[in-house]
Amino acid sequence: LNENSLTGTIPSELSGLLDADEIALFDNQLSGTIPDTFGGLVDLVKLQLHHNKLNGPLPSSLSQLKRLQQLQVQHNRLGGDIPSSLGTIINLQRLLLHDNRFHGKVPTSLGSHWELSMLTLHQNDLSGDMPVEVCNMRNNNNNNNENSSEQQRVTVLQLLTADCQSGNITCECCRPMECF
Repeated sequence: LNENSLTGTIPSELSGLLDADEIALFDNQLSGTIPDTFGGLVDLVKLQLHHNKLNGPLPSSLSQLKRLQQLQVQHNRLGGDIPSSLGTIINLQRLLLHDNRFHGKVPTSLGSHWELSMLTLHQNDLSGDMPVEVCNMRNNNNNNNENSSEQQRVTVLQLLTADCQSGNITCECCRPMECF
Protein backbone atom coordinates (compact mmCIF):
# COMPACT_ATOMS: atom_id res chain seq x y z
CA LEU A 1 0.00 0.00 0.00
CA ASN A 2 3.01 2.26 -0.24
CA GLU A 3 3.13 5.21 -2.65
CA ASN A 4 -0.65 5.34 -3.11
CA SER A 5 -1.44 8.86 -1.81
CA LEU A 6 -3.46 7.29 1.01
CA THR A 7 -4.95 9.79 3.46
CA GLY A 8 -6.56 9.53 6.86
CA THR A 9 -5.39 7.39 9.75
CA ILE A 10 -3.85 3.94 9.71
CA PRO A 11 -6.80 1.52 9.57
CA SER A 12 -7.20 -0.37 12.84
CA GLU A 13 -8.10 -3.47 10.80
CA LEU A 14 -4.40 -3.87 9.94
CA SER A 15 -3.86 -5.01 13.52
CA GLY A 16 -5.87 -8.10 12.62
CA LEU A 17 -3.26 -9.27 10.10
CA LEU A 18 -1.70 -11.59 12.64
CA ASP A 19 0.38 -13.53 10.10
CA ALA A 20 1.76 -10.43 8.38
CA ASP A 21 5.54 -10.21 8.26
CA GLU A 22 5.63 -6.78 6.62
CA ILE A 23 3.55 -3.61 6.71
CA ALA A 24 4.59 -1.07 4.09
CA LEU A 25 2.58 2.15 4.18
CA PHE A 26 5.38 4.55 3.30
CA ASP A 27 5.18 7.54 0.95
CA ASN A 28 1.53 8.33 1.61
CA GLN A 29 -0.30 11.15 3.39
CA LEU A 30 -1.35 9.17 6.47
CA SER A 31 -1.92 11.12 9.69
CA GLY A 32 -2.79 10.30 13.27
CA THR A 33 -0.91 7.94 15.54
CA ILE A 34 0.70 4.54 15.08
CA PRO A 35 -1.82 2.06 16.52
CA ASP A 36 -0.72 0.63 19.85
CA THR A 37 -2.26 -2.66 18.67
CA PHE A 38 0.59 -3.10 16.15
CA GLY A 39 2.48 -4.58 19.12
CA GLY A 40 0.32 -7.69 18.68
CA LEU A 41 1.67 -8.39 15.18
CA VAL A 42 4.35 -10.68 16.58
CA ASP A 43 5.42 -12.09 13.18
CA LEU A 44 6.24 -8.63 11.81
CA VAL A 45 9.75 -8.34 10.38
CA LYS A 46 9.41 -4.95 8.63
CA LEU A 47 7.34 -1.96 9.69
CA GLN A 48 7.73 0.81 7.12
CA LEU A 49 5.68 3.90 7.89
CA HIS A 50 8.13 6.55 6.71
CA HIS A 51 7.28 9.67 4.69
CA ASN A 52 3.79 10.29 6.08
CA LYS A 53 2.29 12.81 8.51
CA LEU A 54 2.06 10.53 11.54
CA ASN A 55 2.19 12.19 14.96
CA GLY A 56 2.16 11.28 18.62
CA PRO A 57 4.56 8.99 20.43
CA LEU A 58 6.18 5.82 19.17
CA PRO A 59 4.14 3.10 20.92
CA SER A 60 6.14 1.18 23.50
CA SER A 61 4.06 -1.87 22.51
CA LEU A 62 6.32 -2.19 19.45
CA SER A 63 8.87 -3.73 21.81
CA GLN A 64 6.74 -6.90 21.68
CA LEU A 65 7.79 -7.39 18.05
CA LYS A 66 10.74 -9.69 18.77
CA ARG A 67 11.15 -10.69 15.09
CA LEU A 68 11.23 -7.06 13.89
CA GLN A 69 14.33 -6.27 11.83
CA GLN A 70 13.37 -2.91 10.32
CA LEU A 71 11.50 -0.04 11.96
CA GLN A 72 11.36 2.85 9.53
CA VAL A 73 9.34 5.84 10.75
CA GLN A 74 11.52 8.67 9.46
CA HIS A 75 10.02 11.83 7.90
CA ASN A 76 6.91 12.05 10.05
CA ARG A 77 5.80 14.23 12.96
CA LEU A 78 6.32 11.68 15.72
CA GLY A 79 7.34 13.07 19.09
CA GLY A 80 7.97 12.38 22.73
CA ASP A 81 10.79 10.32 24.15
CA ILE A 82 12.22 7.41 22.20
CA PRO A 83 10.93 4.40 24.17
CA SER A 84 13.74 2.64 26.01
CA SER A 85 11.76 -0.58 25.50
CA LEU A 86 12.97 -0.60 21.87
CA GLY A 87 16.17 -2.01 23.35
CA THR A 88 14.41 -5.34 23.84
CA ILE A 89 13.89 -5.94 20.10
CA ILE A 90 16.93 -8.17 19.70
CA ASN A 91 16.74 -8.71 15.92
CA LEU A 92 16.48 -5.03 14.99
CA GLN A 93 18.86 -4.15 12.14
CA ARG A 94 17.53 -0.79 10.96
CA LEU A 95 16.06 1.84 13.26
CA LEU A 96 15.35 4.96 11.23
CA LEU A 97 13.89 7.73 13.39
CA HIS A 98 15.26 10.87 11.70
CA ASP A 99 13.24 13.95 10.74
CA ASN A 100 10.63 13.73 13.48
CA ARG A 101 10.01 15.57 16.75
CA PHE A 102 11.53 13.16 19.27
CA HIS A 103 13.05 14.84 22.31
CA GLY A 104 14.95 13.91 25.44
CA LYS A 105 18.02 11.71 25.55
CA VAL A 106 18.99 8.79 23.36
CA PRO A 107 18.13 5.68 25.42
CA THR A 108 21.14 3.64 26.51
CA SER A 109 19.07 0.53 25.79
CA LEU A 110 19.58 1.13 22.05
CA GLY A 111 23.14 -0.04 22.67
CA SER A 112 21.90 -3.58 23.26
CA HIS A 113 21.18 -4.15 19.55
CA TRP A 114 24.22 -6.04 18.38
CA GLU A 115 22.48 -6.72 15.05
CA LEU A 116 21.82 -3.00 14.44
CA SER A 117 23.63 -1.66 11.38
CA MET A 118 21.68 1.61 10.86
CA LEU A 119 20.52 4.09 13.51
CA THR A 120 19.39 7.50 12.26
CA LEU A 121 18.47 10.12 14.84
CA HIS A 122 19.18 13.46 13.12
CA GLN A 123 16.64 16.26 12.65
CA ASN A 124 14.91 15.69 16.00
CA ASP A 125 15.02 17.59 19.29
CA LEU A 126 17.24 15.07 21.09
CA SER A 127 19.92 16.30 23.47
CA GLY A 128 22.71 15.09 25.73
CA ASP A 129 25.49 12.60 25.08
CA MET A 130 25.31 9.70 22.69
CA PRO A 131 25.34 6.73 25.08
CA VAL A 132 28.63 4.88 25.31
CA GLU A 133 26.63 1.67 24.78
CA VAL A 134 25.69 2.90 21.29
CA CYS A 135 29.25 3.99 20.55
CA ASN A 136 30.49 0.55 21.62
CA MET A 137 28.37 -0.95 18.83
CA ARG A 138 30.10 1.35 16.39
CA ASN A 139 33.49 0.20 17.64
CA ASN A 140 32.46 -3.47 17.69
CA ASN A 141 33.35 -3.38 21.38
CA ASN A 142 30.96 -6.03 22.68
CA ASN A 143 32.07 -6.44 26.27
CA ASN A 144 28.91 -8.32 27.19
CA ASN A 145 29.63 -11.41 25.08
CA GLU A 146 32.64 -13.48 26.04
CA ASN A 147 31.77 -16.30 23.65
CA SER A 148 33.90 -15.98 20.49
CA SER A 149 31.09 -17.24 18.22
CA GLU A 150 28.86 -14.46 19.59
CA GLN A 151 31.71 -12.02 19.02
CA GLN A 152 31.84 -13.01 15.32
CA ARG A 153 28.08 -12.60 14.94
CA VAL A 154 28.20 -8.94 15.96
CA THR A 155 27.39 -6.41 13.26
CA VAL A 156 29.25 -3.14 13.50
CA LEU A 157 26.90 -0.16 13.51
CA GLN A 158 27.64 1.13 10.01
CA LEU A 159 25.49 4.26 9.99
CA LEU A 160 24.83 6.46 13.01
CA THR A 161 23.41 9.94 12.45
CA ALA A 162 22.69 12.63 15.04
CA ASP A 163 22.38 16.39 15.48
CA CYS A 164 25.94 16.68 16.78
CA GLN A 165 27.01 19.54 14.51
CA SER A 166 24.30 21.78 15.93
CA GLY A 167 25.53 20.98 19.44
CA ASN A 168 22.31 19.27 20.57
CA ILE A 169 24.00 15.88 20.87
CA THR A 170 27.56 15.20 21.87
CA CYS A 171 28.67 12.20 19.87
CA GLU A 172 32.22 10.91 20.24
CA CYS A 173 31.66 8.08 17.76
CA CYS A 174 29.78 9.92 14.98
CA ARG A 175 31.75 10.52 11.82
CA PRO A 176 31.77 14.11 10.48
CA MET A 177 29.48 13.25 7.56
CA GLU A 178 26.94 11.77 10.01
CA CYS A 179 26.60 14.95 12.06
CA PHE A 180 23.85 17.40 11.18
